[in-house]
Order: sequence, then structure tokens, then C-alpha cells
Amino acid sequence: GLDRQGRVLLIAAPTAAFTLAELSAWLAASDLDLDSALNLDGGSSTGLILLSAEAPERIDAFSLLPIVLLVHAR
Repeated sequence: GLDRQGRVLLIAAPTAAFTLAELSAWLAASDLDLDSALNLDGGSSTGLILLSAEAPERIDAFSLLPIVLLVHAR
């Protein structure tokens, strides 16, 4: 997603606990101040690694694919 301040938000869930419609409703009701959002549903191949001293996070994919989306700070 992209918030109104121009920040990029990447959101990954560790389980399939909601539908796309439920996620859409949650995002609209959230305080994330989103301007736009895009669903890149990788299903069981979705994973996330966040290298951050303040809030490191890792969600391992169940199915591994040789596809990566890499985000660097400006």
C-alpha cells in the first residue's frame, strides 16, 4: 500500500485467516491512512523478512519460489 505521506507499506499475514474482502474492509477501517493498495496474493509462497533493529520480523513461506520483491530505503 501507499499512505498519504508517500510511505510504502508491505503487509503479510502468517496464516490465511481472512478473505480478500475482509482484508479490504480492515484496511479501509484502519488508521494506516492508505491512499492506495495492491494485492499481490502469493498464497503459500508468500514470505516476509524485515531487517530492522527496531522491529525485525520473519514470516517463512510454505512453498518456496525463486521470486523476490526487495525494498530499500531511499
